[in-house]
Amino acid sequence: MQNVEQMLSLEIKKEMADRYFGFRKLIEEDRQTFDHRVGEARQLLEKTVGVELVRVYFLLHSDHLIHEFFRLTGLRDSLFFTPKGPEDAHTRHQLFSGLPLRGLTRRARFRFLFLDTYTRMAQALADYEVVLNRLREERDTIAEEIKIFYRKNDLSLMMGFMRGLNGDPGGETAHLSGDLTMHRDCRLEQKMLIEPPPEVDQLLPPYAVPPPLKKCKKALVQLIDTAFAEQGHPEVRSYVR
Repeated sequence: MQNVEQMLSLEIKKEMADRYFGFRKLIEEDRQTFDHRVGEARQLLEKTVGVELVRVYFLLHSDHLIHEFFRLTGLRDSLFFTPKGPEDAHTRHQLFSGLPLRGLTRRARFRFLFLDTYTRMAQALADYEVVLNRLREERDTIAEEIKIFYRKNDLSLMMGFMRGLNGDPGGETAHLSGDLTMHRDCRLEQKMLIEPPPEVDQLLPPYAVPPPLKKCKKALVQLIDTAFAEQGHPEVRSYVR
């Protein structure tokens, strides 16, 4: 009879452990997937939005025009902006090589290069915002999964139940060692704790999507024409070769 009870006790413990760690593994896998997608979103920000904005800064050239650009578009000053960054021929080649050019005059080519860059940048920020919203939903889902997990899997109750299966229902031995057992259970709970991911806006910078080109084209054309004049009417054909 005792052997049967031991076998049943082991079977119950195994089932509880399998259920606990099975659910926990699913949550940890969701968390790993989430972390991976956060990394992908960071790369998206740097390789699309970042590159286009650096092109914008390069074409505007002057700090006062760049800050006017921030004001017109509502972008934050810190977004990939490094005052007085490198502006040598090699940097130009890396930024603009292979880009399509349009326009019959130097001014037109300079304008269109800037406006086309702005359009790509605005679209990249819109795409980034879509990704952020998806990640926010995914993060909230994981946080809710963790709440449900702990609601259905109270580790302290499980440990107490397992001790009861071992034949220690709370008699004198349990009373004498109660504080030690409680302390051990608390440490185990802390060690096994699953934290929800931080809020997405703490992991990735949120940015407002700038207005579409048709809403701010006149102001942007005036801005880039000023930059064109200040830089001595540059020929952007040399930028894209």
